[in-house]
Amino acid sequence: MNKCSIEQTKQKIDLYYTVRSKIPELFENANPKLPHMRKMMDVIYLIALPKLTKNMNRVTMFKVRKYVPSNEYDFLSYYSHIINLVELRLKEDYFLGNIIILDMQNVPLEMVGKNPLNLSLKLTTIYKNVAKSPLEAIYIINYPPFVGHLLFIFQICLSRKIFERIRIIESVETLQELVGKEILPVEYGGEEKSLEELN
Repeated sequence: MNKCSIEQTKQKIDLYYTVRSKIPELFENANPKLPHMRKMMDVIYLIALPKLTKNMNRVTMFKVRKYVPSNEYDFLSYYSHIINLVELRLKEDYFLGNIIILDMQNVPLEMVGKNPLNLSLKLTTIYKNVAKSPLEAIYIINYPPFVGHLLFIFQICLSRKIFERIRIIESVETLQELVGKEILPVEYGGEEKSLEELN
């Protein structure tokens, strides 16, 4: 978990419980059965894909399912949804690293602009201090012209080391080479079930 270090493991366990009191807004009302959380799951796909890569990395897909005006987009529920996924994986998943695929196809500029930076920073703190495995890569596909704004937000929130792992992907074929066809959903030319089936 923490490079076989008992001290690091103890610190992570302590932080796991401490962070709940320091950032309560991300943990309160985060039950996936609550109406606002179910509504969020109808707006986005946030899915840990079933198969591991050859390097034992878990791939997580993010995609906005349908356009929602930014004034109706519930960022707090979105971040709580991420926390739920992280918690589930901490308790039930075994992998060495994380790969995140961001499909930006249905993401409007105003959604990026209205993203509360303080929540992004809090989520980054939770991931850095609590998550059990390193972030290997962030792949951005179907990127819009405003991808620079998104990278600016990432640059503020992420450490330099992690920021350098972000890669803009030009084609589905490149994504297949990087991740593996057997891992990806059919929408990306892969052999896995569709995002809708996996959701």
